[in-house]
Formats: sequence, structure tokens, C-alpha cells
Amino acid sequence: MDERAMMTLDFMQGQSMSVLLPVCLLAGMALGYGYFRTLRMTTELVVTRGHPLWAVALTLARLGLMVVGLHVAVQAGALALLATLAGILITKGLMVHRPSSPPSHSATDGVTQALSQHAACSSGTPAREDDR
Repeated sequence: MDERAMMTLDFMQGQSMSVLLPVCLLAGMALGYGYFRTLRMTTELVVTRGHPLWAVALTLARLGLMVVGLHVAVQAGALALLATLAGILITKGLMVHRPSSPPSHSATDGVTQALSQHAACSSGTPAREDDR
């Protein structure tokens, strides 16, 4: 290959990277949002004693989404993978530190009930009827 063709190839690769990295960052943010949103939904199902199959399905969907998204990023190269990871971490920071809505009444009841049953079991005294 002559020198002019090499310069053209380098320029084209530079242009594709300047488009690819922001796209990977945004895709990582979307991937992170999907992952952490389904994690929150799974947690709410567990706390409210929702249907266990839904929790399993959400967990499998969450992990599958992450595997497929990171596999696509790996195929695009190391810098694309790093940009995707940066997007995931940015979204994690935003979702963990944002004020969330207060838990629903049923979720609080489930936690209170579980704690009172645990306390009753560990102390050897039966739980009160109104705690159940």
C-alpha cells in the first residue's frame, strides 16, 4: 500500500472512532439503565413477596441484556468496550444517588413483618398476631 492510501485509511478509522465512542457511551448508558431498572424491579418483587418466577425471569433478562451488550462492545474493540463500561458506570452513579420515591405501603409491611418474625424466632417468643 502506498503512503497516500495509508493516510486515507488512518483518517477513515479516526472518523469511525469519533462516531463509535459516543455511540458506545450512550449505548452503555442505556444498557446500564436497563440493568439497574430491572434490578430495582426484582428487588421490589422479592421485598413484596411477588411471584418468584417473575423475579427469576427479570434476573435472567437483566444478565442476558448485559452479556449481549458487552459482547457487541467487545466486537467493536477495546476503546468501544471502555466507552460502554463508562456509560454503565455513569448510569449506575445516577441511579444510585438519585432520590427514589418512598417505598409502597405493602413493601414496608413485608419488611416489617419479616423483621418481627425474625425477632420472634431469635428470642424464642411467638410473634404477636398484629405483627403478622
